[in-house]
Amino acid sequence: VEMLEAAGVKVNLVLSRNLNFADLQRFPAAEANLLLGYDEMPDFVGKSDSIGVPTLTDDLALPFGIGNTEEWLLNLAERFGDSKKAQRYLLDEMNSVKKILHRNYNFSWMASFLSDKYAAVCGYAPFAAAMTRYLFHDLNIRVKVVGLWSETDAGIQKAERVLEPLSDSLDFTVLENPTYHQLGEAAKQANVDFAIGSIQDKPLFRSYGIA
Repeated sequence: VEMLEAAGVKVNLVLSRNLNFADLQRFPAAEANLLLGYDEMPDFVGKSDSIGVPTLTDDLALPFGIGNTEEWLLNLAERFGDSKKAQRYLLDEMNSVKKILHRNYNFSWMASFLSDKYAAVCGYAPFAAAMTRYLFHDLNIRVKVVGLWSETDAGIQKAERVLEPLSDSLDFTVLENPTYHQLGEAAKQANVDFAIGSIQDKPLFRSYGIA
């Protein structure tokens, strides 16, 4: 919300964060719905369409990391806000981070330690796709295995489209709604240095000797 408003995009409602029932009266005033998930919601989309509020279908990665955030924010600012405001916001944020990291030995050591490592990523499809892109573009970490979980086929397909541009630079395996055994075996065979997932995934990877 902060990023969008800084880019001149007025946020009408956030469903359902701190939402009062009376606030729903403003719903038809929205120019469009922006979903942060990839699953199909035909009932919601159909009802929204019927009152003149279309739902965006862009294949946008969630704003994790610098590259994803820049792409996400500039795309939305160009359509619904002010691109120049978005660019200024991103530059201000970048300069703030530079001040913190400039000559920061601990960060330099950490970034060097992570660079060129191999990883596995698993999780809810939008998160796992965005995290995979973030690791590669921002930290120079090669993801070898991506486990995508989704309630619908559409959710998996959209995440795979978000990941597709990486295939020119990375050789990775995508698992669609894998079992824990499939995921663990794939990560072991890929000989990854570490895995990123939820707290529930920790025992799985630990049992394979993967951090």
